[in-house]
Amino acid sequence: MDRFSLVVLGSTLELAMDALPHDQYPRVAACAEIIRGYIGSPHSQDENQLRQAVTELADLAHQNRQYKISARLKDFVRQLGNGYGKSSVA
Repeated sequence: MDRFSLVVLGSTLELAMDALPHDQYPRVAACAEIIRGYIGSPHSQDENQLRQAVTELADLAHQNRQYKISARLKDFVRQLGNGYGKSSVA
């Protein structure tokens, strides 16, 4: 993933953190920790773990009607490769 994509992923993560109260959704904080770890050091992190975290966060955003955030996160999942399939957002 190029540097620009990492910046956009970080921005999207911050939007998700603001929109999804991590006190209600403990998995949001766990996913955010994995994503931030990857952003901070992309070459030392496992992309499969990143893909899982981004996918889970996208699903949580979708469940909470945060469709734009969900769509942006699903774009990152697709960029990371096989793992999500077709978007469930129209």
